[in-house]
Amino acid sequence: MRDQLSALVERVRSVRATMLKPFLSTLEIYRGLDFWLSSADMAARLKEIDRRIATTPPQDIPRLWAEIPFDVFSLLAFHRLPQYPNLLAFFPAWPSAKVQAETVGATGTKLQFMTNAFIRSLVRGAQAHLPRPLSEARVLDYGVGFGRNVRMLSKYVPAGNLYGVDPFPPNVALCQQLGLKAHIHACDSYPQHMPPALAGTRFDLIFLFSIFTHLSEPTHKRVLHVLHEGLADDGVLVVTVRPREAWDVLESPERERLRQDHDRKGYAFLPIEIAELGTVDGEPTFGESTMSLAYVEQHWTDWRVVDMDLNLMDPYQLILFLKKKSA
Repeated sequence: MRDQLSALVERVRSVRATMLKPFLSTLEIYRGLDFWLSSADMAARLKEIDRRIATTPPQDIPRLWAEIPFDVFSLLAFHRLPQYPNLLAFFPAWPSAKVQAETVGATGTKLQFMTNAFIRSLVRGAQAHLPRPLSEARVLDYGVGFGRNVRMLSKYVPAGNLYGVDPFPPNVALCQQLGLKAHIHACDSYPQHMPPALAGTRFDLIFLFSIFTHLSEPTHKRVLHVLHEGLADDGVLVVTVRPREAWDVLESPERERLRQDHDRKGYAFLPIEIAELGTVDGEPTFGESTMSLAYVEQHWTDWRVVDMDLNLMDPYQLILFLKKKSA
């Protein structure tokens, strides 16, 4: 598995300087891709879905999207065009560009491309390692934010099977305000168990995008324990972690000390105080963190890594797919 990681990281390093920067700088060109939403090739299909979606039982809605390419679905979700009034009602509203930037560090087309890249990886891994189709899976977004990933998953998963939790109360309120079609609940920043509303619920797929990249070492261990309780025995856990190289781009006067921490124990953490997220033994639960694959293999004793992925759109997020060791 480490050899796979080394190959992936080396691939990113070799192409990043020549490909990634110019690609990101030309993202604005892709705003014109929404012509697909009214093209002759797609318009008839989209009009038919628009006609049927309001009367289709929620559990059957993913079937309506089966023949629609994922990127077309994504364009609909991001643009919410009025010529498809029932689809406009189906897709939740988006927060302001300011909120998007403050929450995930990207807006507009860049946010769309980054989101699409992760969802493609998530769906591929889930389909490869789950014993049932996504349309029948119960899915939890742990750290849902304003729900950008849940929106995209609604192509594959009925709204009744989509769940999200977040420790930051404004995010929970925002999801509800925007009309996110999922079960959204608050959770503790240092949890002992799943939220009471989810007690006893077992999920087939739990994913955490850019959550373990921000947790203190004690907090991430506590969250792992809770996730183990909430995941079905044959379920899949998907997380992202940052490599040591992330400290090359994360601004901090403690950068060298953090690199040394990572080299010494495989985990480095720069705390950031956010009152709503609390502290544990005087240390904030939230901040910036990096974690090595060797650390995962040594310390995540209840889990086994079954797959991994990496996207050049977001090269400092290594995507790990895990199952319970007892499974």
